[in-house]
Order: sequence, then structure tokens, then C-alpha cells
Amino acid sequence: MQPAKLLNPKAATKAAAAAAVTTTMPNELLPQKPSASSVLDKFRSLLKQRQGSAVEDDGGGDGASLRMEDVVEIYETVLNELTFNSKPIITDLTIIAGEQRDHGEGIADVLCARIVEVCFLFLAFFLKMCGIF
Repeated sequence: MQPAKLLNPKAATKAAAAAAVTTTMPNELLPQKPSASSVLDKFRSLLKQRQGSAVEDDGGGDGASLRMEDVVEIYETVLNELTFNSKPIITDLTIIAGEQRDHGEGIADVLCARIVEVCFLFLAFFLKMCGIF
């Protein structure tokens, strides 16, 4: 038995590469997006849950509007997702604030409190690093 001769080694390499590609699943070729939902999706989900519980508490009322305290509490919850300077999270938080203009005063209070908190933590860290604190 004689070994088969390869007339064109490049053709054999191309054929092997084509066979390797055809055995790969299509979803393995595309980059996978992270499955984490956006802050906007989390806010809307929490808002729906709170509205559902408000309907149950009201005995079947419309539940269309929540108290400002409820919306602000949910906003503060999703604001805690912002742990670093992230444009997508900041964009989502801005969209939420725009959609919730009726509760703008409470949302502004939460944002101001968060800014003061972060500034205080930064100042304390700076003073500790300098040996002053």
C-alpha cells in the first residue's frame, strides 16, 4: 500500500481549516455579551414589583403611581450600582431621572447626598494618606 501523495499542500491546509470551521458551532464564533441587565432594566423591574405590591396593599387599586418615597428608594438602590465612573450606568441613571420628573426633588436629594458622601470618603482617605487624620 502506497501513501497518498499530496499534489498541493496549500489545498490540504485550506481543506483542513474549512473542516475545522464547519465543526465550530455558530454561537461560538460570535462574541458573547455579558448577561447582566442594565441599571434601567433593574429600575423598571423593581418599579413594577413595587407597583404590584402597592396594588395588593390597596386591595386591587390601579397602582399606577407610587409615592415619591418609593420611587426615590428604588432610585437609590440602583444608584448603588455606580461604584466607579461608568458612562452606561450614568446614562441609565439620567434616563431614569428624566422619566421620573414628578419625583425629581427626591432624586436630586439622593444624588446630592451621594455626592457629599463620596466627597467625604475621598477627603477622609486623602487625609489618612497624608497622615493628618
